[in-house]
Amino acid sequence: MAHRPEESREDESTVAEERRYAPPAEGRIDGRREYLAAEGLIILLGVWLMLSPFVLDYGSGDAKWNPIVCGILILAVSAAGLADRLPRDAAAWTVMGISVWLFLSGFWLADSGEASWNAFAGAALGFFLAIAAAAASTEEPAGSSETAPPG
Repeated sequence: MAHRPEESREDESTVAEERRYAPPAEGRIDGRREYLAAEGLIILLGVWLMLSPFVLDYGSGDAKWNPIVCGILILAVSAAGLADRLPRDAAAWTVMGISVWLFLSGFWLADSGEASWNAFAGAALGFFLAIAAAAASTEEPAGSSETAPPG
């Protein structure tokens, strides 16, 4: 019986799916719950950032658009990571980058104390939650030779 290329592709995708959803190997920590928790908190942070200029007493000199845009970006990137539209590590690194911008913008774009502290606290929280999400990610790198445990 000849080997058909279509069968090979189906076998590869089946193995990839099994590896992705297989329980962790002996002694390996399953980080899916931790990843979901971190991403869920990041999404809540994004929602807070979008609402914060309306909830806090932002002054007339504060750039109200900055936390709104950062919140929308954080929300979109985290949702894309959860929906597997973006690799988890890429989502985490992107949130870290947005958090760095948010922190720095607290010096330049925020005139009131409320706006500054919102930027600093939101940035720190976003950065460390993104680190937690990246650390908890159980995604295998492309081309990994590790196979799913029998089962």
